[in-house]
This record gives sequence, C-alpha cells and structure tokens, in this order.
Amino acid sequence: MNGATAGWESAKKHFEKGIEVFKVNECSPVEKAPSDGKWHDPVDNPQLCLYSQGGESKKPWHGSFGPTIRDGVNKHTGMDLFAKPETNVYACVKSKVVRSEINSSMFGQMIVLQVIDEGVEVIKSRRKNPFTLKYAHKSEIESQNFDHNGPFYLVYAHLKERKVAVGDIVNAGKIIGLTGTSGNNGVPFSTKNPHLHFEIMNVERQAGLNKKCNPGVYLTYKDEDSLTPSDIAEQEDARKNSKFWKQ
Repeated sequence: MNGATAGWESAKKHFEKGIEVFKVNECSPVEKAPSDGKWHDPVDNPQLCLYSQGGESKKPWHGSFGPTIRDGVNKHTGMDLFAKPETNVYACVKSKVVRSEINSSMFGQMIVLQVIDEGVEVIKSRRKNPFTLKYAHKSEIESQNFDHNGPFYLVYAHLKERKVAVGDIVNAGKIIGLTGTSGNNGVPFSTKNPHLHFEIMNVERQAGLNKKCNPGVYLTYKDEDSLTPSDIAEQEDARKNSKFWKQ
C-alpha cells in the first residue's frame, strides 16, 4: 500500500488512516454456510440469540423450542436466529411460496414455504438423529406430533420486506426477504434482540407446538458455547446500541 510514498513511516500513516476511514476495526466477518445448491440455512451464520427481547437478561434458551421455555411459563414454537434488520433471508430448499403476508399475530410480515420435489429428500437427509437437547432443563423438546417424513413447511417471521409472492417456486439460496422487527399487523416493535423467527412444521398454518419440530434438528447453527468472540461482540453491540431497532 502506498508503494510510491517516501519512507515506511509515511506509508504507515496512510495505512492507519485507511483503517480509520473505512472503520475496519468495527467490521464483523459474516460466515456463510457452505452450500451445495440443495440447502441453504435461513440466514448466513445462524446463531441463537443470547438475550431476551428486552435485552436485560442473558437467556439463550428463550430462542429455542419448548412448551414453557420462556421463564417456565410461555411456549416458543420455533427458533430465534439473531439477525440485524435488513439481513438477507434465504429459501432453505426447493419450495413453493404458499403464504406471503402481513399476519395479524406477533409474526408481522411473514413467509411460509412448502418444501417440494427433491427438497423433501434434502431436508430429510439433514435430520440429526439423535438430537441433543441443550436446554431440556428449560423444557426444550425435539418435536410434538411431528412426522419427520414430511410434508414440510418453513416459516419466516418478523420480516421487514418480502421479495416473493404466493405461487413462486424458489430454490435453495434464493433471497426471499429481509429480516426486521415486525409484529402485530406489520408494525415494528421495540427489541434489543433483533432476529428471524423460524419454524418447521407439517402443516401450512398451525398455532402452538403441535405438528412442529425444533428447527435445530435440521439447521446448522451456533449456540452460546459455539459463538465466536466476533459473534458475541455483534450481539452485545445490538443489545446496547440498537435504539430498540424500531424501524
């Protein structure tokens, strides 16, 4: 760098200025999961959220799947994957878009994909059997009346933008939307824990845990013990400096 600059000291100053201007030290690497064209995780570098919605408590189990996993009282029907708003969301396997809407529930803007054709065998091949329940002591379960032979539907919720319409056929790795913090009727809600809510189920539309599976059975993801220092720093920064991500 600066090969024509007279002297090492002068070149070093230019280099350090470049580091400052481009804010290199504030960057975090984005780890992209390897893809064979048949599977893509729902977001790049999928990781469980470390914090609760309010950000005041470190509760990584809150983002997992279970009947009373929210403080021993409330259920959680999918997996919360940390994602700053406007993060790309991908189709995991070959699928058909069966819902693309603003939901009246806390899901807000959401997309539902029906896994089709060769995508069915791809997702079946990814099953972890047995699957280790890290938060079983917090009520985490593998599934409830779920058939691992299918059919399979994939749910993406709290989006900011949807890039597909009902009837579209999408392949693994297709960007179908952007993450956000949308809730009731698509209104952005305040959170210090921005994320994609992701579900896997046997039916197109279903409240509660029935006919659903813990997404961790099929996903590649990091939990609190496998997050890198960079991952942790990014989640900490989101919690402290997000201005609640209400956008």
